[in-house]
Amino acid sequence: MFRIDVPSAVPALPTPQAAGTPGYFGRGNVGTGELPTTVTADFLNMIQEEIAHVVTGAGLTLSKTDHTQLATAIADMISGSVGGAGFVHIAGDTMTGPLITEASGSGGAGFNLPPGTPPSSPVNGDLWATAAGIFARIAGVTLQLGTLRITSMSIGTNGYIALNDGTMVNNLLIQWCQVPSNVGAVSYSWPITFPHAVFVAVPGGMVGIPGSGSYSPYLQNVTTSGGQTVGNNGGSYSSTIAIIAIGN
Repeated sequence: MFRIDVPSAVPALPTPQAAGTPGYFGRGNVGTGELPTTVTADFLNMIQEEIAHVVTGAGLTLSKTDHTQLATAIADMISGSVGGAGFVHIAGDTMTGPLITEASGSGGAGFNLPPGTPPSSPVNGDLWATAAGIFARIAGVTLQLGTLRITSMSIGTNGYIALNDGTMVNNLLIQWCQVPSNVGAVSYSWPITFPHAVFVAVPGGMVGIPGSGSYSPYLQNVTTSGGQTVGNNGGSYSSTIAIIAIGN
């Protein structure tokens, strides 16, 4: 690309004439006397400067022997190799700054993640949607976002309810059981083993009426799997107490 450099060219860009009515080029008609459209210096200067500014805006120097400068300049601007910014390729690209979407409104959401099938080998930072919900890969674990649901349960005198957010890494396990209690210690086990920890275990109400004495059950040696002991510190009777525990 190079600006016109013939002897009749002027050294400075002339001020264009006042704008007229926009139109299109006509071929003219000899039979009717219609003249073809005149190509003016203003029009040619406009075309020349539009192209020249794309080339120089990409950091290139105008060259009379290089006929690829316009294409090179456009490609450089799209790739972001000039000007510090580029355009996002529809086939895939890497953002170098924050992505800010349009605010949601009554007409629709500002961002849409169409549901599909889960990736077979997700990497940290991946985000996808399926018919079951929205998922993310974080620290090597796939999480389902915004979900807390019952994954398993056993309802009865001794039982449990397991809740999680889509991964067994972040879960809550609530268990309960009834244990015989007397003056001595009685070992018992949770209905299932807590995978990670017991946050709290509390002896609850008495099932059955003691024969005599005070009734003060307590827990000791609480573990994730069992082997705990329950007892009371008064009276010469046997009874049953309920225990509830929360952990994960």
